[in-house]
Amino acid sequence: MDTRSSTAQSERATRRRARAPALDLLGGVRCSALELAVAAGFFVTLAFAVFGVHVARGGLSFDDWTLAYDVQRSVDSLGFLGAFNELLSGDILTGTHAGRPVEAGYNLLIYTAFGQHAGLHLEAAVVLAALVAFLFYLVLRWLHLARLHAAAVGTLVLLFPASDSTVFWATGAIAHVTVALYLAGTLCSIRGLRSHGRSALGFHALGIALYAASILQYQIAAPLVFLSVFVYRFAGASWRRAIAPWVGAVAVGLVALLYVKANLPRRAGSLSEDYRHARDIAGAARQLLASLGIQDGPQRLPTIATLALLLVAGAVALLLPAGDAVRTQLRRWLLIATAGFVTIGASYTIFIPGDFYYSPLAHGIGNRVNAAAALGFALVFYALAVLLALLVVRALRVDAAVPTAGAIALAGTIALLGSFVSAIDSDRRSYDRAADLQRQALTIVRNDIPRPAPGTTVYLFGIDGEIAPNVFTFVRPNDLTAALRLVWNDDTIEGVPVSSTEADWPGNTKENSGMKCGPQSLQPRGWLFNTYPPSRYGVTLFIDVRTRASELIRSQQGCRAALSRLLPPAVTEG
Repeated sequence: MDTRSSTAQSERATRRRARAPALDLLGGVRCSALELAVAAGFFVTLAFAVFGVHVARGGLSFDDWTLAYDVQRSVDSLGFLGAFNELLSGDILTGTHAGRPVEAGYNLLIYTAFGQHAGLHLEAAVVLAALVAFLFYLVLRWLHLARLHAAAVGTLVLLFPASDSTVFWATGAIAHVTVALYLAGTLCSIRGLRSHGRSALGFHALGIALYAASILQYQIAAPLVFLSVFVYRFAGASWRRAIAPWVGAVAVGLVALLYVKANLPRRAGSLSEDYRHARDIAGAARQLLASLGIQDGPQRLPTIATLALLLVAGAVALLLPAGDAVRTQLRRWLLIATAGFVTIGASYTIFIPGDFYYSPLAHGIGNRVNAAAALGFALVFYALAVLLALLVVRALRVDAAVPTAGAIALAGTIALLGSFVSAIDSDRRSYDRAADLQRQALTIVRNDIPRPAPGTTVYLFGIDGEIAPNVFTFVRPNDLTAALRLVWNDDTIEGVPVSSTEADWPGNTKENSGMKCGPQSLQPRGWLFNTYPPSRYGVTLFIDVRTRASELIRSQQGCRAALSRLLPPAVTEG
């Protein structure tokens, strides 16, 4: 009885696949263990070939310092479980991770394992980038995309320069963890659709758990979870079979997302502000698409050209006879391009209620917002290349039109990847320069500056805060405080990066900038210091990394005299 039932189920599945050829993207293909090993090796090797220089020359930055300090202090004083609870609280330098317990657990594990070793953190970031590319390759293969096409799309994701902060910035790698969890959940769900009984239930449960973990790590992939029913259809499942696991994924995903939103408060804007932000994001995404993923690049593919290509490809697909091989391929790659556009749009919806800082064109550490959208951009870029190649070979009536078009598309993709690598290398230089300046400053602090008394507030002069847009040395008090506490092993030290008090620092004004020498204390000013307490004389230390010198400030007169030597007159007041 069981054998007959299994046979009947198999026959019904075969008939369903036969009835839905449009969802079978490039024919039924299987992944062997050898293929997976080769693909994994390829992506890891390529990732280190492109990003490996930064592993050797880069450093910790921004949140990396506060996380390194918070984890070390919390584990030493509270133990592993206590440190986890501490990371979920707001009473730490890093800030609150409440609502994202998976992120807190990830940071606890990785900073306990690697500590302040920047190279190990950056190696992990490179491996995570390769993992995302490999998992996306595997998803595409399970959706029946041919090897070379899947490898090309995976490589575009790996080297997408508009999200390279996820590799150059250790903390930014959490975005890749999130996307990897989402892709792993998708693989489990597809496997569940192709299984039966308890095995199917187990794979679906694991897939939903991975989706939830992705959202509880960093919620950028949540919109893709909600669209997963279409992935299930592309995998060959009927709507009836795809709906049940999708409903489960949406239900659990919504609970996870609401938990994050409830415990990780963000700016509450009006509907008009959200609409304006959505419009700005859409415009920036179109610009990023037109510049082929290179944020500072010219418009290589104007929006009108993209629309024209899609319209012509659609018209030709309708006009060609049913048995024409080019017609079939045009329809398939139009479907893939549509999936890519939907992925891009969905990936940005999570940022609409957020600050206007979140934009597809944000540079430096800000471009982490493109981590999930990179999947869609890669699909769109490659699909457009294939569509253009198919139209060319059909117009020229080339023999073996489909393989020839594939070869042309791959050649074009390789040329685009060359531009990607050049853009990545340009970005890397800024990150490496920032890391070098940080190392120099901390070396001076460690070797040339006498250890300050407990409770001292250290003002750091002579180091640029921003090397390139959103590529920083020390700009927030939290980050400098964490680095100085780690250097001197003193939990009472406070740090003030003077560059963030300057009038031209983003967000500062002429009225709210500089430093004011009061009768009893010094007050740094600027938007980062609106609630910062003044530092008392006698425990206020100026360090100038340019001269490798320090001066303890004991009075208002001494404060004014020191600032007049260290800063332009316009920066000093009172």
